[in-house]
Parts: sequence; C-alpha cells; structure tokens
Amino acid sequence: TDSERPRSCLMCTAPLEADVEDVEIQEILAAARARMIDALQEHIERAQKTGEVDPRKDPEGLAHVAYAHNLGLAVLARLGTPPEQMRASSEALIASICC
Repeated sequence: TDSERPRSCLMCTAPLEADVEDVEIQEILAAARARMIDALQEHIERAQKTGEVDPRKDPEGLAHVAYAHNLGLAVLARLGTPPEQMRASSEALIASICC
C-alpha cells in the first residue's frame, strides 16, 4: 500500500464488492448507512436550531448529500486527489447549506 494514500473506506468498498444476494451482508451495510445518515441528520437539525444551517432546508436530504460527499471524498483520497481540492469541495458543500 502506498503510504501517501489512505486505505480504502469499508463503507465505500463493501457495497461495491459484497454479494447483492447475501441478505445478511446487505442488512448490515444498510444498518450502518442508516446510523450514519441519522447521526448526520441530528447534527444538521441541531445546527438549524442554532441558526448555523438554513431551517428551510430538508435535514434528511442534507444528511444524504453529506453522506454521499463523504463517500466521494474517500474515493478521491484513495485516487490521490490533492487534499486542497477535496477541502475546496467540502467548503463549497458547507457554504451551500449554512446560513
């Protein structure tokens, strides 16, 4: 493994490589994904109450966007994308949801 690049993210690779017919694995992955999205949604809802995130925006939808962005960053990091490019995309996402 190239020490300059992070290892793969299990939540990125497992859904791509897991047997789609294996119900148990699919349930485990779905539960892990749901926990992460629920946690993100809770943080977004708290931020809406404090005025950090526009209260008119859908917290569940934003949680899904943040989760997808996180997975994308894991893939980009593994591909060797410069950190400043990933930081810029994260800052753009944050700016789009914050007040």
